[in-house]
Amino acid sequence: MESSRPLAYESVKSVLKHMPIDTRNKLRNSYPEIRTAESSAPLKIERLEFHNGEIVIDNKKYRFYKSICPINENPRTSKNRQDFDYDDIDENGEMETFVDSMTPGDVLISTHRPNFAGRIPEFSSHYIKYVFENLKTRYTNTKYLKNTRVRICLKSIAVKMLGGRSSTIQVKNLVNGVHDGVIFLPENLKLQMVNLATNYAGFIEAFTPVMDPNFPLESLNLGNVFTDSPWLQHNVTKKAKVLKFGPLMRPNHEGLPPLSNYGIDLRAPWNVSNAEDVKGIIKRWMKSDRENGSFFKTTICRANHEVIREVLRTELGAISKNLEIHEVDCPEQQTVECQSLQINELLSLIVYWIPREDQFKGDLYIQVVDAV
Repeated sequence: MESSRPLAYESVKSVLKHMPIDTRNKLRNSYPEIRTAESSAPLKIERLEFHNGEIVIDNKKYRFYKSICPINENPRTSKNRQDFDYDDIDENGEMETFVDSMTPGDVLISTHRPNFAGRIPEFSSHYIKYVFENLKTRYTNTKYLKNTRVRICLKSIAVKMLGGRSSTIQVKNLVNGVHDGVIFLPENLKLQMVNLATNYAGFIEAFTPVMDPNFPLESLNLGNVFTDSPWLQHNVTKKAKVLKFGPLMRPNHEGLPPLSNYGIDLRAPWNVSNAEDVKGIIKRWMKSDRENGSFFKTTICRANHEVIREVLRTELGAISKNLEIHEVDCPEQQTVECQSLQINELLSLIVYWIPREDQFKGDLYIQVVDAV
């Protein structure tokens, strides 16, 4: 006969921590007696994204627009409906500032925003267009809401899904696409992020109060940040294990500051390094205190391969060697070349030349290894 005794408090927490966020929220709403255990049980989220008017939590996307259409027209069928990413204009046409709309827990990313006031018809009905999408099943549902605002809807979703927790939430992949305005969050939220990507480097400073300072990032993608950006010297950036950049960030060795991250990844079709940049980067790495396994990746023009190889050989004493294909991550049936340089008695620097699908470019992969 099965026991009907309720699970002990710690046992409930142990079970809950393995459940996805949707299931936990349903249980919390249905069974008030487990709310305390649920709020304190560790929560892990695979994916969390913030965009203007949008929040993505795991496989669920919640998108909100400011919708305006002529009076007495159905917003679902109106051909004159206009949808806006911003909701800073009330029904009287008055502009609101981002700061004025903030509530406890919210994060101000930037005060700059476009002015849509002149594009609002004088006689119109105002709605909030709500589009829900299950990214796994592709199911979508659209509603038009009255008497609410985009910020209220976003805040409600964030509080419902992320709020009321006494323990830190661990997020595997956090993506920020907000460059103007506010990210609406529950009060006292704390996140441990594994991987962070942002298209606006200022997000780091703004979001710092939400981040667990004792949980350094596994990877940080700063997008197309400039080489002289102060965000490259931010504590969060320095502590990130692997630093990644966007497709327009060209790795000029004179402008790139001395980064001490375990790994730096600048690979992209437009991040093409010339011979002088490669030589400068490698010289800097040879002089730096690097640990075994640390790496630097970038993209080079294939026409410069021979020039760079010769520069490394004559000026840095690099020795060419053959490399088995399985020893490095690259497409099958490709030829991988490399050169090695001695850093000290214990460590060497290996420079790999890895072909890309683009016949005019290839990847340069510099890695610290045991002395060879």
